[in-house]
Parts: sequence; structure tokens; C-alpha cells
Amino acid sequence: MVLRRSAIKSNLSSRHPEQRRSANYHPSVWEAALIESLTTPFSYEVHGAKLEDLKKEARNLLEYDKDPCSTLKLIDSMQRLGVSYHFGKEIDDALDNVISSKPAIDDLYTTSLMLRILREHAYPISTDVFNKFRGRDGKFVESLGSDMTALLSLYEASHLGMHGEDVMDEAKEFSSGHLKSSWETLDCDLAMQVKQSLENLYVGGCPELRL
Repeated sequence: MVLRRSAIKSNLSSRHPEQRRSANYHPSVWEAALIESLTTPFSYEVHGAKLEDLKKEARNLLEYDKDPCSTLKLIDSMQRLGVSYHFGKEIDDALDNVISSKPAIDDLYTTSLMLRILREHAYPISTDVFNKFRGRDGKFVESLGSDMTALLSLYEASHLGMHGEDVMDEAKEFSSGHLKSSWETLDCDLAMQVKQSLENLYVGGCPELRL
């Protein structure tokens, strides 16, 4: 049987409208008037000169510090603080100097830091720099497992491996294994760094990057 349009309309209108559920959200306290009323004691007009002085000091450090380890640590700190974009040219020049100086770096922490920073800035660097830390079997020597700061640096660098670089996969497995088994025994600050890196890897201020 075919129902007329008027009958269908009458039938629908006789039903009780469905009540939509309410999530009972509380009204936001962030009204426009409140936001506009917020003030800060900081302004470029007042603090701009101090800011420019600090930027000048940082540029001088990048330009005149000839110690590769100090330079790499400074660039790493700038990236982690999110201010490296102020010093793009100075950082490139500083990394050019690091490359040209061919530094003799013998510790795992600085070697890993150098590889990570250079690759983050698209400089070519071979994983052969890790050969001195590997035994005859090609594996990282176990004595390195007690230096958590160096292992953290190695772990962060290991995520910048390229296809076919098995040593980077070995570095990741070696470093992550020791970090996961030992981080709870570390002092508070280092333990927090290790935990954060294992949970949310830092690579140049970005999530994990695989070239």
C-alpha cells in the first residue's frame, strides 16, 4: 500500500523529537574580554636591547670558539631551545669549520653528537667514525654500556641512518637496550632525558627522521 505524502508528514510530526544528549561541558572561562585583559611585563621595546645583546654573544661563540666539541654542544642546545633559526648562517659556517678542521674525536658522546648534528644539517659524514668503538666481531664493545650520557647521544644519532647502514641499526639496538635497563637507576635529570628520548625521540627538534 502506498501512503500519501500528507499521511507520512502527519505520522512523522506526531512523533516526539529525539532529545540530543548533552556532554555537560562547562562554559569556557577564556572569554575575549579576559584574554584582552592579560598583560605581560615583557616587550620588545623594553627588553629588545637585551635580546639583541644575547644574540650577539651567541653569534660570537659560534664564530670564535674553535673547539669542535664546544661548537657542537652549543648548536645542539640552540636546537633544543628552539632558537637556532636566529643563527642559520652562523651555524652553517661553524659546521663548515668543524668539517675542515678534521677533529680527532675519541669519545663516543662527541662522535655521536657530531654525526647527528652534521646529518641534521645535510653534511655528509660516514658511519666509519664508529669503527673505533666496535670490536673484531663488529659489535659495539660492552665496556661502553656504562656511560649513559654517551649511550643517549648514540641512540639519538642512530635514528639518522641511511639504507644499508647496518651499523646504525646495531647502534640503536645496543644503546636502547642499555638505556632501557638502566634509566631508573640514574640521577633525576639524566633519567628524565633518557625516558623522554626513549618515548619521544628528539632529532633536531623534530620527530624521528629516517633518511
